[in-house]
Amino acid sequence: MLKVIIADDQPMFRKGLRQILENIGDAEVVGEAGNGVDLLNLAGRLDADLIFIDVRMPLMDGFRTTASLKRNCPHTVVIGFSAYENTDSIKRMISAGASGYLSKTRNNYDLLGQILSDPHKGYFFSEGLNIELTDTNNTFKNKSKMETKKVVIVDDDVDVITVIETILKKEGYTVISANDKVEGMKKILEHKPDLAILDVMMTTHYEGFELAKEITESPELKGMPILMQTSIEVLITTKPDVQAMAREFRKNPGFKELHVICIMDSVTQKAGIDYLSENGDSIWFPVDGFIRKPVDAKRLLPEINRVMK
Repeated sequence: MLKVIIADDQPMFRKGLRQILENIGDAEVVGEAGNGVDLLNLAGRLDADLIFIDVRMPLMDGFRTTASLKRNCPHTVVIGFSAYENTDSIKRMISAGASGYLSKTRNNYDLLGQILSDPHKGYFFSEGLNIELTDTNNTFKNKSKMETKKVVIVDDDVDVITVIETILKKEGYTVISANDKVEGMKKILEHKPDLAILDVMMTTHYEGFELAKEITESPELKGMPILMQTSIEVLITTKPDVQAMAREFRKNPGFKELHVICIMDSVTQKAGIDYLSENGDSIWFPVDGFIRKPVDAKRLLPEINRVMK
């Protein structure tokens, strides 16, 4: 069941939308907010799958609130709601990270059903708005996200590859898989994918790290995003220099002897790994994010969409 939050400064609108959502599909409205500040507090506690947000609200408008939500809750899908149908407002919401824009003056019943059935499928616009967007600006179109992108998965666990491959192929991705570092690098160089998803531990405890380091240092693969799969706890910081923070953690007696430190800045989403090699050297390399094991589609797809952007 989808967990939904509704944010709007009109209580009657919130009540009406709640009734529609709970009648249409497998959804539970777990919270309501009347302004952007209250919404951010709710979102931090409730871990919602989907948030409907009014564009014009007191204290903090929908544009700024959406941008903050997508930084702190990247897996949550945000859909804008407004009586304003101007292209500028729509573009601002999508640029802030929203996955759609619904007009309060139009019939959205069928569209709400589509959103609840699969909120990660693409961009959602009230009928008429998508035509207006594609006529005036080709940046946003009502289609599935990244449907032709290539992803390489490197993991020695066939079951994990099968799960991720099933999820991604359903979303329209082309998926190439490999079981170790050598085969993985060969396929990455051959296919030049848009994203690499790497397991941390394969033939050795360091193989995933070594492959990630090879990718980041390869001139042919410069800029290719990397997501690391791991069950290791990711340390969260608010400092943009994540490498410096990893070094600070290394000085702490509680972390000094850890073989692996995975760290991410919650504001900028910068991330990286500091690991101890077999001879005890501390090695750092940046990555674009982490995928927690066991794999959860609700978290996997938003993370992929984030790094693809």
